[in-house]
Amino acid sequence: MKAEHVFWRTRLQQADRALLPGPRWARIGFLVLLVWAVVLRFWGWPRSFMHDEFSALVRIYPSLSETISRGVMELDTHPPGVQVFEWLWTRAFGVSEGAVKLPFMLLSLAAIFFLYRFALLWTSAAAALALTALLATLQFEVLYGQIARPYAFGACTIALLVDQWSRYMAWGKIRNLVWAGVAAVLSAYTHHFALLVAFLIMASGLLLSQRGQWNAYLITCGIAVLAYLPNLPILTHQLGLGGLQEWLATPGPDWFGDHLWWVLHCSIVLAAVVGMVAVLSLTGYWKDLKGAWPILPLLLLWASCLRPWAMVIPFGARRCSQHSVLLFSFPFPRCWPCWAD
Repeated sequence: MKAEHVFWRTRLQQADRALLPGPRWARIGFLVLLVWAVVLRFWGWPRSFMHDEFSALVRIYPSLSETISRGVMELDTHPPGVQVFEWLWTRAFGVSEGAVKLPFMLLSLAAIFFLYRFALLWTSAAAALALTALLATLQFEVLYGQIARPYAFGACTIALLVDQWSRYMAWGKIRNLVWAGVAAVLSAYTHHFALLVAFLIMASGLLLSQRGQWNAYLITCGIAVLAYLPNLPILTHQLGLGGLQEWLATPGPDWFGDHLWWVLHCSIVLAAVVGMVAVLSLTGYWKDLKGAWPILPLLLLWASCLRPWAMVIPFGARRCSQHSVLLFSFPFPRCWPCWAD
């Protein structure tokens, strides 16, 4: 596999380094799709709060320490990152529907930008635009991009992580590695499933890094672990609160199929189109194995979080699963490479 190893890395190193990369037609297509994503997410904004959003707002206390001790440790099972962010944000901008939801909607849009760059770096302009179209349009992404909860926040930090991680793998710039480390820590403080995805991504770098990158990469991983240590007392306390199975239904054997059917808008046509693209993408992958071989195993590894109840996750997640917790790893099976350019 040595020749393949050299070829795919050379291909990454020769990729477009621009802020908005890609040929002119791809950049225009991305901007058009981004505008469409803005329209869908801001249609009818500001909307009324959902119960889940109210649950976060009522756990905001006058002081930050009380918000963490009571609003997070005693009354929540998520890491404190988003709750702390909402404490800061609402103190500055108030608690109106529009003000509270706005940063999460913007983060949902930022995630599309980072994932476009990630897909373009590893695959092709056609694949990157196909992924962008899905992220901009699917009800799964639009819905959770409008809710002031950890989902859009975590989707953005994971997208930032894979974007900066990929750029470090391509060009070895320390600034990209630093941003990848920051994104990993932010993911860990956002949601436990985002932490899992971030762990898988950073662990993958240990396999793909070149010898000259190992020291900087290991130091970054070590700093990220140290940055997460302050959350361990909170995590330990939350683990003692028990599972979520008391209020989340246990997923049956058909849950995952139902989830995919809902994601695809319960549409036979859309399911057929996505399935056909997946088949063509896998065919293209094998035809261009030298330039592509690491990406499909990586995507499958990162997407393994799509079956969270089969993994050892806190809070009874093996028996309790919701659409929302799959959002963080959702883009990866959607960007199987299409080598048709």
